[in-house]
Amino acid sequence: MSDEIPKWAKERAAALANGSRSAERPSRENLPSDCDAFPDMHAFARYIAAHEQPPVDPDVIAVRDIAKAFCGDGTIWDESISHDDIDRGCYDQSPIFAAVLETLRKHKEAGK
Repeated sequence: MSDEIPKWAKERAAALANGSRSAERPSRENLPSDCDAFPDMHAFARYIAAHEQPPVDPDVIAVRDIAKAFCGDGTIWDESISHDDIDRGCYDQSPIFAAVLETLRKHKEAGK
């Protein structure tokens, strides 16, 4: 595994470490950058990166919601496609999904 820790894992490590603070044991807020400065935070973030899935891109979640609006009624996808399968990402690699995701991102970049 590379020594480079993904940003999402550093953010999660800092958030979890902050959750362990209490009134009896106050301390400063942990930051994602602490994962580069402190060996214990570095190890925690590496562990998270190795054992957890990265968060799903919000654009992908939006396209999954769009897809769910069109499944089951026979208009675009066949009626056997379930919302649960879409939520699990079973169709994220389909050409229709990719086209909608690309269009959404283009519109977001253009500020539409």
